[in-house]
Amino acid sequence: MRTLSSATNPRPPLHIRRGAERGFTLAEMFAVMAMIGVLAVVASPVFINMVRDRRVSRAAMQVADMYRTARTRALAKGVPVRIHWDVNAVYTYMRFDVGDGRHERAVLTFNDDKGVSNPVADVCFTPRGRAFLRTTGTYAPLNGVPTFSVVNSGTGKARTVFIPPNGDARFAP
Repeated sequence: MRTLSSATNPRPPLHIRRGAERGFTLAEMFAVMAMIGVLAVVASPVFINMVRDRRVSRAAMQVADMYRTARTRALAKGVPVRIHWDVNAVYTYMRFDVGDGRHERAVLTFNDDKGVSNPVADVCFTPRGRAFLRTTGTYAPLNGVPTFSVVNSGTGKARTVFIPPNGDARFAP
Protein backbone atom coordinates (compact mmCIF):
# COMPACT_ATOMS: atom_id res chain seq x y z
CA MET A 1 0.00 0.00 0.00
CA ARG A 2 1.19 3.38 -0.91
CA THR A 3 1.11 6.31 1.57
CA LEU A 4 1.31 9.95 0.76
CA SER A 5 4.00 11.91 2.47
CA SER A 6 3.58 15.54 3.45
CA ALA A 7 5.90 16.52 0.63
CA THR A 8 3.55 15.12 -1.98
CA ASN A 9 0.31 16.24 -0.29
CA PRO A 10 -1.13 19.04 -2.46
CA ARG A 11 -3.05 20.69 0.41
CA PRO A 12 -1.17 21.98 3.45
CA PRO A 13 -2.56 21.31 6.95
CA LEU A 14 -5.54 23.39 8.08
CA HIS A 15 -3.68 25.60 10.58
CA ILE A 16 -1.30 26.78 7.85
CA ARG A 17 -4.03 27.51 5.27
CA ARG A 18 -6.15 29.60 7.66
CA GLY A 19 -3.50 32.30 8.14
CA ALA A 20 -3.52 33.29 4.50
CA GLU A 21 -7.32 33.61 4.38
CA ARG A 22 -7.82 35.75 7.51
CA GLY A 23 -9.36 39.23 7.33
CA PHE A 24 -12.62 41.01 6.69
CA THR A 25 -14.32 41.59 3.41
CA LEU A 26 -15.09 45.08 2.19
CA ALA A 27 -18.81 44.47 2.69
CA GLU A 28 -18.25 43.50 6.33
CA MET A 29 -16.18 46.62 6.93
CA PHE A 30 -18.87 48.86 5.41
CA ALA A 31 -21.57 47.17 7.50
CA VAL A 32 -19.65 47.80 10.74
CA MET A 33 -18.95 51.41 9.74
CA ALA A 34 -22.66 51.94 8.99
CA MET A 35 -23.63 50.56 12.41
CA ILE A 36 -21.12 52.83 14.15
CA GLY A 37 -22.48 55.81 12.20
CA VAL A 38 -26.08 55.05 13.18
CA LEU A 39 -25.11 54.69 16.84
CA ALA A 40 -23.22 58.00 16.74
CA VAL A 41 -26.21 59.83 15.23
CA VAL A 42 -28.56 58.38 17.85
CA ALA A 43 -26.21 59.11 20.78
CA SER A 44 -25.10 62.64 19.83
CA PRO A 45 -28.14 64.58 21.21
CA VAL A 46 -27.84 62.72 24.49
CA PHE A 47 -24.12 63.42 24.61
CA ILE A 48 -24.60 67.13 23.83
CA ASN A 49 -27.18 67.48 26.63
CA MET A 50 -24.82 65.68 29.00
CA VAL A 51 -21.99 68.09 28.18
CA ARG A 52 -24.26 71.11 28.66
CA ASP A 53 -25.54 69.70 31.94
CA ARG A 54 -21.97 69.28 33.16
CA ARG A 55 -21.31 72.92 32.33
CA VAL A 56 -24.23 73.96 34.53
CA SER A 57 -22.94 71.72 37.33
CA ARG A 58 -19.53 73.30 36.93
CA ALA A 59 -21.13 76.75 37.29
CA ALA A 60 -22.72 75.70 40.59
CA MET A 61 -19.42 74.28 41.82
CA GLN A 62 -17.66 77.51 40.85
CA VAL A 63 -20.14 79.60 42.87
CA ALA A 64 -19.62 77.38 45.93
CA ASP A 65 -15.86 77.60 45.51
CA MET A 66 -15.97 81.42 45.33
CA TYR A 67 -17.66 81.67 48.71
CA ARG A 68 -15.28 79.18 50.33
CA THR A 69 -12.31 81.06 48.86
CA ALA A 70 -13.64 84.44 50.04
CA ARG A 71 -13.95 83.24 53.64
CA THR A 72 -10.52 81.63 53.54
CA ARG A 73 -8.96 84.84 52.22
CA ALA A 74 -10.65 86.89 54.94
CA LEU A 75 -9.25 84.61 57.62
CA ALA A 76 -5.79 84.34 56.07
CA LYS A 77 -5.20 88.02 55.26
CA GLY A 78 -7.02 89.51 58.23
CA VAL A 79 -9.19 91.79 56.10
CA PRO A 80 -12.90 91.67 55.24
CA VAL A 81 -13.72 90.10 51.88
CA ARG A 82 -16.95 90.95 50.10
CA ILE A 83 -18.65 89.06 47.30
CA HIS A 84 -21.04 91.18 45.29
CA TRP A 85 -23.79 89.60 43.22
CA ASP A 86 -25.70 91.65 40.68
CA VAL A 87 -27.78 89.81 38.12
CA ASN A 88 -27.71 92.80 35.74
CA ALA A 89 -24.00 93.58 35.97
CA VAL A 90 -21.65 92.71 33.16
CA TYR A 91 -18.83 92.22 35.64
CA THR A 92 -19.15 91.35 39.32
CA TYR A 93 -16.61 90.58 41.99
CA MET A 94 -17.50 86.94 41.52
CA ARG A 95 -15.94 87.01 38.02
CA PHE A 96 -18.67 84.78 36.76
CA ASP A 97 -19.87 85.53 33.26
CA VAL A 98 -22.69 83.37 31.98
CA GLY A 99 -22.09 84.49 28.40
CA ASP A 100 -18.49 83.25 28.32
CA GLY A 101 -19.42 79.92 26.70
CA ARG A 102 -18.32 77.79 29.63
CA HIS A 103 -21.64 78.29 31.45
CA GLU A 104 -23.88 78.90 28.48
CA ARG A 105 -27.13 77.48 29.92
CA ALA A 106 -26.67 78.34 33.59
CA VAL A 107 -29.34 80.65 34.96
CA LEU A 108 -28.41 81.87 38.45
CA THR A 109 -30.75 83.21 41.09
CA PHE A 110 -29.70 84.42 44.54
CA ASN A 111 -32.15 83.69 47.36
CA ASP A 112 -31.50 85.32 50.74
CA ASP A 113 -31.70 83.50 54.06
CA LYS A 114 -35.49 83.94 54.08
CA GLY A 115 -35.89 82.42 50.61
CA VAL A 116 -36.60 85.69 48.81
CA SER A 117 -35.02 86.09 45.37
CA ASN A 118 -32.78 89.17 45.13
CA PRO A 119 -31.16 90.64 42.02
CA VAL A 120 -28.43 92.31 44.09
CA ALA A 121 -26.71 90.93 47.19
CA ASP A 122 -23.46 91.31 49.12
CA VAL A 123 -21.96 88.73 51.43
CA CYS A 124 -19.06 89.96 53.53
CA PHE A 125 -16.74 87.71 55.51
CA THR A 126 -14.87 89.29 58.44
CA PRO A 127 -11.30 88.44 59.46
CA ARG A 128 -12.78 86.40 62.33
CA GLY A 129 -14.87 84.31 59.94
CA ARG A 130 -18.29 85.86 60.57
CA ALA A 131 -20.58 86.41 57.60
CA PHE A 132 -22.82 89.40 56.96
CA LEU A 133 -25.49 89.78 54.28
CA ARG A 134 -26.80 92.92 52.59
CA THR A 135 -29.58 92.86 50.03
CA THR A 136 -30.78 96.43 50.70
CA GLY A 137 -29.55 98.99 53.19
CA THR A 138 -27.01 97.87 55.79
CA TYR A 139 -25.25 94.62 56.49
CA ALA A 140 -26.89 92.23 58.93
CA PRO A 141 -25.35 89.13 60.51
CA LEU A 142 -25.97 86.07 58.43
CA ASN A 143 -28.01 83.72 60.60
CA GLY A 144 -29.89 81.73 57.97
CA VAL A 145 -28.62 79.98 54.87
CA PRO A 146 -28.86 81.90 51.59
CA THR A 147 -28.77 79.86 48.42
CA PHE A 148 -27.96 80.14 44.77
CA SER A 149 -30.26 78.30 42.42
CA VAL A 150 -28.43 77.26 39.26
CA VAL A 151 -30.85 76.03 36.59
CA ASN A 152 -30.11 74.52 33.20
CA SER A 153 -32.26 76.62 30.86
CA GLY A 154 -32.42 73.77 28.35
CA THR A 155 -33.45 70.86 30.56
CA GLY A 156 -34.77 72.66 33.65
CA LYS A 157 -32.56 70.59 35.94
CA ALA A 158 -31.68 72.64 39.03
CA ARG A 159 -28.75 72.62 41.40
CA THR A 160 -28.53 74.46 44.68
CA VAL A 161 -25.54 76.08 46.33
CA PHE A 162 -25.97 76.56 50.08
CA ILE A 163 -24.01 79.36 51.77
CA PRO A 164 -24.12 78.74 55.54
CA PRO A 165 -22.92 81.43 58.00
CA ASN A 166 -19.57 79.67 58.41
CA GLY A 167 -18.86 80.25 54.68
CA ASP A 168 -18.40 76.57 53.90
CA ALA A 169 -20.56 76.68 50.77
CA ARG A 170 -21.90 73.37 49.52
CA PHE A 171 -23.17 72.26 46.15
CA ALA A 172 -26.24 70.01 45.97
CA PRO A 173 -26.97 68.33 42.62
